[in-house]
Amino acid sequence: MKFKAAFSVRGLKILEKGFIPTLEKFGKTCQVLLGPEDIHFIQTGINTDGVHITARIAQDILFHEDSYLIKSRCNDMIAFNFEVSNLLRVLRGAAVNGADLLELKLAVKTFPMSGNSGSSSLPFLTFTSRGESVSIVNDMPISQPYKADEIEQLVQGLDSETLCPFYVDIQPEVPRLQSVLDKMKGLGDSVLLAVSKVAQLRGTARARALAASLHSPAGQRDVSGGPRPPIDGLGNRRPYELLSCPAPPARLGDRFPPFLPRRPPSHVVLLPAHGPLPPSEPSRHREECPIPAAQGGDLHIQVQHEQAELGVELRGLAVLPADQASRGWRPSGASADERLREILSAEEGAASVEVQLKHVAKSLQVSQLTQPHQLLCGFAENNGHVHLMFVYRDPFSNAAYDDRVSLSYKLPVRSEW
Repeated sequence: MKFKAAFSVRGLKILEKGFIPTLEKFGKTCQVLLGPEDIHFIQTGINTDGVHITARIAQDILFHEDSYLIKSRCNDMIAFNFEVSNLLRVLRGAAVNGADLLELKLAVKTFPMSGNSGSSSLPFLTFTSRGESVSIVNDMPISQPYKADEIEQLVQGLDSETLCPFYVDIQPEVPRLQSVLDKMKGLGDSVLLAVSKVAQLRGTARARALAASLHSPAGQRDVSGGPRPPIDGLGNRRPYELLSCPAPPARLGDRFPPFLPRRPPSHVVLLPAHGPLPPSEPSRHREECPIPAAQGGDLHIQVQHEQAELGVELRGLAVLPADQASRGWRPSGASADERLREILSAEEGAASVEVQLKHVAKSLQVSQLTQPHQLLCGFAENNGHVHLMFVYRDPFSNAAYDDRVSLSYKLPVRSEW
């Protein structure tokens, strides 16, 4: 079993400024799945109080080109558990000390046991910070590498991700939502989330044609018109051919939501919040193609107390995919309370669930850390969870989206309202 790599500047910024502080908000520990093409950071019920988080970064974005080496008997996949604060401390230390390069490798160290009873071997991630005036080595303890069946369980968890029937984009309203949630904290620990969809299509004729092609069973096409293999949606990948170990998980790009345009594979991607593009990178321009969506989706958040109720109604939200919204339904009440009652009594086109307030509040804080272009909120088909999907934009184009960096949350539902 071997693993070694050197972080790229972009990869360090994505982890240090965005994903690792995000994971720290929800749990002290995290699982990592290292694969030939992608690195997954995963938090499940064993790491959090119920929230399921999956962050994925392509290895050629996270690490320097040609520095990544991974070998194992389990289809070149390695997984283990680690403390999030330890990794964040190493990343921040490298930045503070002015390191030009941060290398890491999987190592096993042997320690003598007391009483002359032999020795024990413990696994570590060894980080080496290098620079003109710095050379620092940090050993970060990790769990024993996962066995084949444990890796299989992680892979199957990634494979089980599915899309919700529809989503509303709440990113433009995040500051307003955060303000309201701060006021709700003293009234209760759970909130009502209710959502409805409408049928007012937005976008150009070309965008609507794109929507049809993205949902066509014959296969999808990117915004440049080139053919692409069929996309089944999040989680619906081809079955694994399992022998002694699971096959490596497919690229998340193969599970990227089909209603979002995708960038050509040759494009370099970077979270937009992580600084300007390198001067050496040429600018690229393509025809802008807005995402086909429905305008007018509604989202209600309400907390109830013995003596007071507090809530907010967000109207006119973008609904995706557009073809789902075109079969939608719109509440017609004159007030927000009346419209909420209509949503709660609706049999289709609307849904409502009860979730923990702290889960929603922490998720919105993540939006500030990672600066997504869109924050899509959807309810599972059986209202079993709330799915939050952070969508990041390709900085080289106004049309394409980054399918090599992703973040996804599943918030547990207490009960249907």
